[in-house]
Amino acid sequence: MLPYDRPRDGLTGFNYAKVFITLRNGTDSSSRSSTVVDIDALIYQNISHGLQLRMDLAAREAGSDHQYLTLLESTVDVCARDSSDDLLVSMMMDEMNKYGNLTIECPFKTGNYAVRNFHIDTNNTLIRLAPPGEYRVGIDVRHKVESRSVLVPVFGIEFYANIFVVEH
Repeated sequence: MLPYDRPRDGLTGFNYAKVFITLRNGTDSSSRSSTVVDIDALIYQNISHGLQLRMDLAAREAGSDHQYLTLLESTVDVCARDSSDDLLVSMMMDEMNKYGNLTIECPFKTGNYAVRNFHIDTNNTLIRLAPPGEYRVGIDVRHKVESRSVLVPVFGIEFYANIFVVEH
């Protein structure tokens, strides 16, 4: 596909990526059935500045079907600072790196990226400290184009998960 064949956003004339996500049943390290995520991303542009990553972790409020209370929220300019200094961003990137080559770091280069069988390890410290309940993780990636004052959406997704106690 030639660059001018790709669809463009209305703000900048840029198209950043096509991202395909597949949810499927898999097995975790203890052979229990779990949901795993496969991600295929085609990145069309190099980004060496102004890449903003926002993540949040929220818990469903008791007695509510749709209200979530934000527990942790992080926004980092990946190109301006070391995102490994941020607990939430670092945890998610460490988990994703176990399963593929899609990382959020600068420079963010054109190419094909894949993540296979992604799931959060139940031995992760943040997961072990979380009480049982329903949670949402939001990920939003935006780019500040030098010549514009707006942040252009690159990618966004929300994952929903349940943490529960498994009796042996």
